[in-house]
Amino acid sequence: MKGRSTSSVYCSLSFVLVLSTIPGQSEHQTQRRQCKAGNDDDTCDNGHDPFVRKPLDGFPARCGLYMAESSIPHAGWGMYTAQDLFEGDAIQPLDVSIPVFDLEHHQNVISNKFKREVPEWLMGQYYWNADVIYAQFDAIDVKGILPGFGMLANSHVGLVNAENGGNRDRLALGRETPHVGASSHYQDLTFTVLDDLPAGHEIFVEYGDEWFEDRSHVFGDDLPLSHHFESADTILAQWKEVVPGDLESSLGTDLYNLILDGLGHFLSPRLRRALPQTASDAVSQANGQGTAYATVPNVVRDIDWLEENGMCLDNLAPRENVDAGNKGAFATRFLSRGSLVAPAPVIQLSRQHLEMILVDAYDEVLWQGHQLLLNYCYGHAGSSLLFFPYSPATNLINHGSGERANVGVRWSDRMSNPEMLQWTADEILESNEKAGLMMEFYALRDIQPGEEILLDYGDEWQDAWDRHVNDWRPPIYETDYTPAYTFDRHDEIYTLEDGDLYPPPYVQVRCYVNEDEPGVPDEDGWYQWTPVENEDLSYTVPCTVLSSDAVNDKEKAYRVQVNANENLKFKAAPWSSITFIDVSYTGNQHLRQGFRHEIKLPDAMVPDCWRDIENPPDNELCNLFMAESAIPNAGLGMFTARRLDKGELISSGDVVLQIEDADLNKNLRFWRQGITDIDEPPWLLENYFWNPSNTFGSFEAHDVESIVPGLGMLANSHPGLVNSKMLPSSATADLHRGLDPGAGASTHYHNVRFRATDKIEAGTELFVKYGDSWFEEREDLGPIPLSDDYQRADRTVKRFWKIIDGNTTRELARDLWDFILQASSIPMRHNIALPQSLENIESILNKGSAYYSVPDRIKSIGWLEENGRCLDNIRPSQSKLRQAGKGAFATRAIPKGKIIAPMPVAHVRRHHMDIFDSDDHSDPSANVWSDGTQVLMNYCYGHPNSTLLLFPYSPVVNYVNHNATSANAELRWSKLPNHLESWLERTPDSLDSEEHAGLIMELTATRDISAGEEIYLDYGTSWDEAWADYVANKFRPTGEDLLYRSSADLNRRVEWIKTRSELETEPYYFESAFTACFVGRSQRTGNHDEADDSKLQQFLWTPVVGMYDDTYNAYPCTVLERTVNDVEGYAPHRRDSVWPMEVTYKIRLHQQNEGDVIMTQVPRRAIQFFDRAYQSDLFIRSAFRHEIHLPDAMVPPAWRDLIELV
Repeated sequence: MKGRSTSSVYCSLSFVLVLSTIPGQSEHQTQRRQCKAGNDDDTCDNGHDPFVRKPLDGFPARCGLYMAESSIPHAGWGMYTAQDLFEGDAIQPLDVSIPVFDLEHHQNVISNKFKREVPEWLMGQYYWNADVIYAQFDAIDVKGILPGFGMLANSHVGLVNAENGGNRDRLALGRETPHVGASSHYQDLTFTVLDDLPAGHEIFVEYGDEWFEDRSHVFGDDLPLSHHFESADTILAQWKEVVPGDLESSLGTDLYNLILDGLGHFLSPRLRRALPQTASDAVSQANGQGTAYATVPNVVRDIDWLEENGMCLDNLAPRENVDAGNKGAFATRFLSRGSLVAPAPVIQLSRQHLEMILVDAYDEVLWQGHQLLLNYCYGHAGSSLLFFPYSPATNLINHGSGERANVGVRWSDRMSNPEMLQWTADEILESNEKAGLMMEFYALRDIQPGEEILLDYGDEWQDAWDRHVNDWRPPIYETDYTPAYTFDRHDEIYTLEDGDLYPPPYVQVRCYVNEDEPGVPDEDGWYQWTPVENEDLSYTVPCTVLSSDAVNDKEKAYRVQVNANENLKFKAAPWSSITFIDVSYTGNQHLRQGFRHEIKLPDAMVPDCWRDIENPPDNELCNLFMAESAIPNAGLGMFTARRLDKGELISSGDVVLQIEDADLNKNLRFWRQGITDIDEPPWLLENYFWNPSNTFGSFEAHDVESIVPGLGMLANSHPGLVNSKMLPSSATADLHRGLDPGAGASTHYHNVRFRATDKIEAGTELFVKYGDSWFEEREDLGPIPLSDDYQRADRTVKRFWKIIDGNTTRELARDLWDFILQASSIPMRHNIALPQSLENIESILNKGSAYYSVPDRIKSIGWLEENGRCLDNIRPSQSKLRQAGKGAFATRAIPKGKIIAPMPVAHVRRHHMDIFDSDDHSDPSANVWSDGTQVLMNYCYGHPNSTLLLFPYSPVVNYVNHNATSANAELRWSKLPNHLESWLERTPDSLDSEEHAGLIMELTATRDISAGEEIYLDYGTSWDEAWADYVANKFRPTGEDLLYRSSADLNRRVEWIKTRSELETEPYYFESAFTACFVGRSQRTGNHDEADDSKLQQFLWTPVVGMYDDTYNAYPCTVLERTVNDVEGYAPHRRDSVWPMEVTYKIRLHQQNEGDVIMTQVPRRAIQFFDRAYQSDLFIRSAFRHEIHLPDAMVPPAWRDLIELV
């Protein structure tokens, strides 16, 4: 691990640690601290550091810092100054430091939890102690990553000429912005010059002797350390003193040879190597610059040589980026188009290195994320490799999309190991001793001095950022959060006497005091403060600033108390002896909601041999198709065009639409007309309903049905070949009913996805699980074998095979099989599952009877391309339109006239959208009134002259937004044979009797569409006018709407849940949500009527596999007590942290049938908020409702059953 010199300075333009002189510091270092402390004399320049060389005035024409071959043999690149530097100068450019937290812990959890080994990583060779970036108390284990001089500059133990001065600045972002936690707040990393350096001199920083000793397997056991060169110089000096006259005389030579030969066995191998090996060399070194300089004769390069052989490192300089709230990289000089802006050697990492995982006491995964370092890495979705650039200021280059970008990135032709481009990802990661790859940032156009350098981070990064901004909510109760560093910037220190101005609990006050030798206290028990011997933050102790005393008109001294010993109190402590840090895991960089995403490496930079992530989606090729199902007469199906591993997600997430009280609304609709004898065919969507427990929508109303487009409607089901499982959707809080007119106009259930339940070959049809009951209830399908029938059939075949000894040609075999098929005792479904001839018996033994039933379920990719339609040309993401929620975006370039997405549609009627209510739901004669429209209406296509509505159910198409002025898509009828064109000549009434969908539209491009572009459709003039009228005249949120918080918002914040007693004194200001607890199994000894909690049966909460997959295991509950593992009182401020304190609850579980029981040690994850019935945005009865206009040309006369109103 790289060390640091004990004389390294934490001085800054904004804070210092100790006022008085610290032993080992130079006069100018002490003066720096005094300037900051308030001494106002001619040297202080209004508090700025007079000893740090400021950047050159204006923009220097010539490069002042180069990267070139190191003067140390075989050491790779080094850094050279191209201008004279003087002792105390800060070497430009300054840089950022990036902390890595608890790496070993997270990697151990990953290895134990997921049974995968994390490879060794090269970054371990470049660690710095966390104290050099002022971060050692940020977490239990902190490592410092210091790009620029901290990684690119070499070290020579005898020639260290630059020291790490720490970070001069820490970003002090508040928590109201989505930028918070997305970048390191350790800024302006500074290396200062220890001695005057001439132009052309290589810069050496101090790694520390220990760093070299730990790498004896690389450098050998005889590599001289710092004290060996000092000893060697001392020996030469003594030799020079002893020898009279000419050192090259025979006496001088003999004496030196005697030192080497006669005393050689007394010298250590390291010292022996440090000494000149010949007398003539000894003469030149004794008369020259010493033994250390002799090891690197080319340590000072000619400027012309640097210009010819080096690459400029100071074309960039950090500066505040006001818009982003962080630092940016700015051009220091004119850079012409195509020129090199900055070289960027990179460290290779694995994605696994940066994973972070939070598990609870039950080993349940609560959160998964990544180290902050990920945001500074470059990678590709198809590769496990990441690359971290470590040249100066390159990690300050911000994102600029499209034409805003003025630099690009490419591989350098000067990298030391270009052969690594031919290695596999595993081979690169195994090469963990040194880096060998190098990128270059180059100018895409002429760049002017002072212009910010911007790189396009890629569409994937942009999409991730857009989602992050949309989902962002400030941390819990911390909108008034004040970063610790802010208190270091104040002109004075607040004391306990200042009340609320004193630092909050999440800021730790630390003092430099002589805790071990405090001296003698005065009569009041106060010790006199005296300077400490070391300025390292590790030498501070937690303290409390009790009060202040005036020293003079400008200066105060402080009285402080050591927290661990209330009797240890110091007076006259100066301003600079007190500092402020974030309590561990409470700082911005620990926020779980902090943005994390790598910067994209362009496709052309990622060779095939690196693309080791199994089957990454190929954006150039379609990965999901709609085509004729392999099940006879089943219509369309869905096929994967890429191999899927077990557990892999199959496609993009999609919407879920919740239908409220469908049967009740049907009854009320007829009762309102005075009809009690109801005879109406079921509406088509009933065949596609999913159980709302699977989508987490079961609490929305008394009766809920879920519509799941995409795989939930288009994929078929086969009881014996299910290969896809639905994952629960996630409720979102994208739009707020008090602010956004679109609230309630779209579903808040999103991202329902399906996962492969086994390995699936490319070309295979996807089958989801409808459930055996679905097939049993549909007599029109006939006796279709169920899952158990295929299992019984397989067992029958195995027993038969054993009886006939595998010989199907024997007459006995045929007779026996005919007897089995004709046996009346075998159920019909079981019989159908059996092969009807012996020819297929052997194949069934290998693949099963279910496979035999659809032998054509795996298609060739060529067949799918010829006969199918691509389903993954679009994906959902946050819309570019204001207040539009989510939208659909092109995954690849789509030429004009090509199909964006096929849109099979389910036909329904307008009356299916109507919602009614009555005085008595059980009384047909009760008063009935209209009470709104299902949100499904907003996803249907229709025409004002028709009662027919069309709901599209292919993947992602329901995310396509309206944009009349920028529409790039239009609708047309499909030419596929599955599109029943004859239905265009039938009336809506006649279509009601159809039990299957039969119409297909297509969404086509009206112009060339680029990858990543949002898809827009013109919803029609009538929709546009209705929306404008709603926004202008009907959207009238109330004060109650402004205070509303949805269950999705509450669950996303992972708040501590208030207990029953807390609610009595501090109730939630809303009553629209309730808590439900997930339990593994119900308890049958409950009691609804017992008011005394202590008399109820009590159980210990235990987890069960799959308990969070649906709401079958969720019961309403009341939180009685909260237990927090909080010894130091910091838990409230770590609730949004990557490492929160453990919190469990005692709850009263309200079981509908079994009664109430008490459960203890319930984790937060097992308690979720749900909207009460009829309280979510779906039930805003005044919310916007209007179908999407179906173009006139697509609406046949037969469908126009409504009279047009003029």
